[in-house]
Amino acid sequence: MPKHHPVPTEIRLHTRRRILEIAFGDGTHFELPCRHLRAHAPSADVRLARERGETVTVNPHVNVRAIHPVGSYAVRLEFDDGHHHGIFSWEALYELGRVLENAGSAHAEGSLESGRHSATAGSGMIRILYFASLADRLGHEMEEVPLAGVDDVAGLLARLRVRGRPWAEALEPDAVRVTVNKAFAGPHTPVAAGDEVAMVPVRAG
Repeated sequence: MPKHHPVPTEIRLHTRRRILEIAFGDGTHFELPCRHLRAHAPSADVRLARERGETVTVNPHVNVRAIHPVGSYAVRLEFDDGHHHGIFSWEALYELGRVLENAGSAHAEGSLESGRHSATAGSGMIRILYFASLADRLGHEMEEVPLAGVDDVAGLLARLRVRGRPWAEALEPDAVRVTVNKAFAGPHTPVAAGDEVAMVPVRAG
């Protein structure tokens, strides 16, 4: 298990709050909303929606009904809307927690972050966040790049891949999950000046 993806030491479902609480061996602790897990379920219907550039819409009150262990590397979550095929690896759960944690930190910065975002918008730039192994491989955790010539997520990935072989390999469309302004994104999701784009590796590497 890579150092970025420790094994959980505790997984607890809070049905009333609709929260899956997870503690990892490195001391990190996440509370993942069930609706967020459902929207990011690694399954055929969600993957197809992502490929089409569609937004995954779920019932905001969806809950996890049962947790089924899958070997020593993952769990299968059964949701009360009937979805029960999504297998979440420790890596996937860890990365979802990291993305949510980052979103929460940005929100907590309040007006300061708002000012930064406005400055980025005014300069025709977008902010890109790289998580886990992407940050190590590409040498960036965050950067701002000019928007000129980029209309959507696919165009942004294409621009970054021409930087060289490491970028081309790390940012293949099937190798990363992308969010735009904290919302799950597909290849045809538009990007605009001032947007914040987060990239999370699908697999460890």
